[in-house]
Amino acid sequence: MFFYRDFCFNGIINTAYAVFLFLIMEYKIVKENLVELYKKFNNQNLEEIDYFLSYFLNKSIFEVKFYNLNVKEFKKIKKLILKHLKTKAPVQKLFKKAYFYKREFYVNTYVLTPRFDSEVLIENIIDKNFNSVLDLCTGSGCLGITIKCEKPSINLMLADIS
Repeated sequence: MFFYRDFCFNGIINTAYAVFLFLIMEYKIVKENLVELYKKFNNQNLEEIDYFLSYFLNKSIFEVKFYNLNVKEFKKIKKLILKHLKTKAPVQKLFKKAYFYKREFYVNTYVLTPRFDSEVLIENIIDKNFNSVLDLCTGSGCLGITIKCEKPSINLMLADIS
């Protein structure tokens, strides 16, 4: 028997263990499968795959590379990526969260996705002397909330029509 030497315990083949091993997919295999999916849609934005895995698994991009997905997780991530490739919806909108200046924010279809470029605004004003901030058309609130978190002593007012 092929698995006998690897999965034998007291002369009995441990089938459950053998099946378990085949339900786990290494990062490399997952990535290869998802790259093929992206190629079918003529999408060259392959670095997005790691972002999808990171959001889905709630792990850093570094940790994702050492994480093995089970088949159920792989099917879910593949379904989300297919939705993304068909609708061109941003990754952040599919997961309803976006990261901005070391923090996670809730986002939906009604707000703009926080952009890394906006983090420069935070960097430029954090060292300035001020005691209040008015954030109009705040959307996700990432700018005002981040300023308040970085400078807790300021007065903050957020306003949005919705």
